[in-house]
Amino acid sequence: MRARLLLVSMLTFSVACQSSGGEGEGGLEPAYGPCSGYYPVTVDLSVLDLRAEEIEEVRFGGVLAYGLSALADDHVQVTVQGHASCGPVDVVLHTKDGERTHPAGFRYLAPQSAYFERVVGIGASLGQGVQGGVPTAHGVLMSPLAQVVRQAGGFMTLPALIEPLFPQISPQEVGDPPDCPSPDVVTFVATQIMGSISAFTDPESGDFSFDGMREDPDVEVMNLSVGNAKVVHLLHGLPPDDLAANFLGHLVYDPHGEILAPLPDSPVERVERLEPTMIMSTDLYGNDVLRPLLNDPEPMTAEELASIAEALGTVLDRLAATEAQVFVANLPDPSLLPAAKRHLKEVEAEELADVEAFLTSLQQAALYLNAITGERAATHPNLHVVDLMEPVAEISANGLMVGDQRLGAERFGGIVGLDGVHFTDTGYAFLANLFIAKINEVLGTDVRAISLAPVLAMDPESPAALRAAGVAVDECQ
Repeated sequence: MRARLLLVSMLTFSVACQSSGGEGEGGLEPAYGPCSGYYPVTVDLSVLDLRAEEIEEVRFGGVLAYGLSALADDHVQVTVQGHASCGPVDVVLHTKDGERTHPAGFRYLAPQSAYFERVVGIGASLGQGVQGGVPTAHGVLMSPLAQVVRQAGGFMTLPALIEPLFPQISPQEVGDPPDCPSPDVVTFVATQIMGSISAFTDPESGDFSFDGMREDPDVEVMNLSVGNAKVVHLLHGLPPDDLAANFLGHLVYDPHGEILAPLPDSPVERVERLEPTMIMSTDLYGNDVLRPLLNDPEPMTAEELASIAEALGTVLDRLAATEAQVFVANLPDPSLLPAAKRHLKEVEAEELADVEAFLTSLQQAALYLNAITGERAATHPNLHVVDLMEPVAEISANGLMVGDQRLGAERFGGIVGLDGVHFTDTGYAFLANLFIAKINEVLGTDVRAISLAPVLAMDPESPAALRAAGVAVDECQ
């Protein structure tokens, strides 16, 4: 896990620091970095005659740096968060005896473009970076939205989670060939949430708190993507009676709230209040379309689809009304997901025709809502559609070459993860590159694409890594 987080940091610095000045002098390594944050900084304590064991917390420009660890008696390492202000900031070390300001200070670098000064994310689990069925500390950092912002050196605070928080679907939970079964993602998520409620409930008082699940529960999060959210939830708020959506909503942007209590505002209202310069969404309506597949097998009715379309139109209009540059992805063909194929596999042979009609209805719902998104974009000059449907279909048909490796959208193919719904590190980087290409095309920016090869080399869900973990990738249907 530590190596994966360091890879994220190296990829960040290779892009965001390429135009910076020389190394800063005295006490911090590095002495500067992009305002996107979420990379390690080593602090030399000897200049203050302090020892690592004395340090209780470190703040950069008033913002908590988390993950405090001792590297030596007089050196500590922390992970800095994003920072809204460019330029030099104080580094303040807190001990039980008071505060000391490090004389070296730290310099936050400006984004590549003013468009990235205040980036806000909205949507569901793809935007949140869910992997293995659950949100994780690593997944939050590798979400496609976070990867875009890091490439541009922009500012978008993240809901940094403690490590570990939830157990993920792992290679050890994949069964034997030829079927190689893995846990059902919906049941798995519900189980992990219930387990975390027990783990973070005080046995004496019976009080539950989200605070301990986040590295910094006081930071105002700007990636508001929440797993299990549907369009109507984004517009009107995450409902208390939807355990998964409400729980994950509190975890993301109301960690001081009580479990199952109504959230203070809707994600759309929160976006409007944050006054963004750019808004991104990977999956505004993915959960709406996938509802019959993952939650309730009843096909979507015409009335339900019309209601979703009306709410979607309103969400898009309100996002565009912020006057930010808005980039919204359309939805790939949901029948291409391994979870959809598993659904097809599990039915009786005599039900095959009905299941094919069922999957066709999912395709048609995605196409209809994609069309609504396109129509709204045509009426708002600052609303832009990022096409995911065609590139994902191309990968499904022909694969994606990364170096000398061919990846695919099939199960264990390297793009979609073990839960059959969410993406691998490499898959999320691929999605991020689609956003980067569209942003560069529309705004005239020059954000470099993410190099997929080094991401794949460290990806724990790559075909090679799964084979090494004991999954019979080549023998599974």
